[in-house]
Amino acid sequence: MRSAWLWMGLACLPAVLPGAEYMIGATVPDLTLTDLDGSPRSLRALEKGQATVLLFISSLCPISNEYVGRMSELAGDFAGRATIVGINSNRNENAEEARKHAEEFRLGFPVFKDPGSVLADRFGITVTPQAIVLDRHHRLHYRGRIDDSQKVARVTRSDLRLALEAALRDRLAPVAETKAFGCTIKRGPAEAPAPQLPPIDEAGYGSLLGSHRGKVLLVNFWATWCAPCREEMPGLVELEKKLRRRGFVLVTISADEPEQERSVVEFLAQHGVRPPAYLKRAADDAAFISAVSGEWSGALPALFLYSRRGRLARSFIGETSAREIEREARKLL
Repeated sequence: MRSAWLWMGLACLPAVLPGAEYMIGATVPDLTLTDLDGSPRSLRALEKGQATVLLFISSLCPISNEYVGRMSELAGDFAGRATIVGINSNRNENAEEARKHAEEFRLGFPVFKDPGSVLADRFGITVTPQAIVLDRHHRLHYRGRIDDSQKVARVTRSDLRLALEAALRDRLAPVAETKAFGCTIKRGPAEAPAPQLPPIDEAGYGSLLGSHRGKVLLVNFWATWCAPCREEMPGLVELEKKLRRRGFVLVTISADEPEQERSVVEFLAQHGVRPPAYLKRAADDAAFISAVSGEWSGALPALFLYSRRGRLARSFIGETSAREIEREARKLL
């Protein structure tokens, strides 16, 4: 067991990763999760009950696996009162491994992947297992360990349960933040083959817009074969970094063919483009283009800026300066 711990990178790290976006008490907007088939899912659409728990887990970490029974029991005990979901943020554990793990351990809650460890970064999650509780107002209520012992027989304090019960009663958690002991989340290069970009069609595009209500959304249609698209991507990445804390989201949708997917993934990684990122998979390109905008001919690059209410506010077709895009985005923030 000791060698397995060392291999997995066992650690007790600070409760919050430096640069975390959400602090205790902060209101968390709707989150886009990635299911094990690669499709985007809105967290709000999954929610049932008066609180939500995000369990950051691992398929390989022995410490996380010590807790699977307790996590499934928690999901059963709070069924109907709270939503429990698992999040796998490790880059060295692909979706198929996460699926097999959920089946083998008979997890009592759905599991989602976190491409690029984006959710883990936003919440400051450092190890597995670690938990987040959001109250009915979607405020960050609790962050930290599940309980105080890896061995269930030695548990004296179930911090997660106490925090969740408090959230359901609209009370403060007894302790809002605790340190977690476990395996470090693997944020480095993927050891397994790079995950595929989720495909998106007309129906998926409508769902995408719905899942980002409350945010100012910029959708970038691009392709690796489009020189202006490649040239403007660094500026869009910088814009997203500058405005993300104010509620700005950049989504990229590649118009490349399936055979070019590896090139798309490599380009996005090279330029530090954060998810959500998709590959267009329309049965009818004309129908897809019309579904996005009746005024769009399909020319690239093409960017579409949406208000917090999900309404199309501006279209940028062809080469557009980052300064102009930023000026229009700020009007909506």
